[in-house]
Amino acid sequence: MGAFLFAKRYDSFMQFIIVSICLLALFFILATILVLFFWSWSLAMTRAPFIPMPNEVLTAIIDALELKEGSYLVDLGCGDARVIEAGWKKEPRARFLGIDHAIFPIILARWRLLRLGNSKGVTLRRQNIFKTDVRDVTHVFLYLFPGLMDSILPKLEKELKTGTRLVSCDYPFSKRSADFVIDLHRTKNQLGRKLYIYIF
Repeated sequence: MGAFLFAKRYDSFMQFIIVSICLLALFFILATILVLFFWSWSLAMTRAPFIPMPNEVLTAIIDALELKEGSYLVDLGCGDARVIEAGWKKEPRARFLGIDHAIFPIILARWRLLRLGNSKGVTLRRQNIFKTDVRDVTHVFLYLFPGLMDSILPKLEKELKTGTRLVSCDYPFSKRSADFVIDLHRTKNQLGRKLYIYIF
């Protein structure tokens, strides 16, 4: 009788374990589908896919920006805000504004901002980059496809004040020559190969 009860309890326990595993697997599958849906939907609303900036080039980007106390950097199309984070760590006395229109990257950016803790001077905003007021900024960072680079150039030329420093990773403006070009000496298939620096 005792062996029978033990076997019955063991069977019930194993059924519970199997059902729990199945429910967890279902939860993860549904969560993955949901994340992929929001990712695709957010990218469909923009003209630029979210491509994370390689961490290996962040130091070179921040050095090229030449941030100092009182600088005001806007990252147009900030993605997960890793450039903003790197800039804040290098010069926390500067101000930073990260702009992205896609939902999923801006969620990642806000999570990154939470991890910074006391990130005074850092603002993230979900907004169309063409509607962002850039008249007060002193520095701009771009990591946009060539079509977007050329589309946003007239706005930048109209609004940026004299002396504003702009750094673009990988893609230059086709209708404006860079003042400086920094070769980061990465291989042909790697992202973040060159930095184009413009002084407006």
